[in-house]
Amino acid sequence: MSNRYVVEGLATDMFSGKTVVYLAPERECQETFTALVELAREIGARDHLRIVRAHGRQCVEHGPSGRVLFHRSVQAMRGLVADVVVVADRKYIECEDDWAGIRASAQTGEVIRTC
Repeated sequence: MSNRYVVEGLATDMFSGKTVVYLAPERECQETFTALVELAREIGARDHLRIVRAHGRQCVEHGPSGRVLFHRSVQAMRGLVADVVVVADRKYIECEDDWAGIRASAQTGEVIRTC
């Protein structure tokens, strides 16, 4: 079950134009993705919302720059630039060297651990 505080935080950052990477196992990614889409539609962002589901990739975009990318594997994240990385499972903390470069790519990057 996705945490509503996490979902609201993802939405707030996305609406403010930030790029967020959400790193979690498949089931949690799917639940959080669905909850974020529902929340965005509830608050009336439907006209500016773009939902991407292709080749295992899931992304919710708002406007020209705000987006949340959902990832289940650290290997698929090379070359990403993000303002915020949300780590939602302990197994990814051990792989911090693989994903730490993402936040370093952005000027004011931050990492949020929800596990």
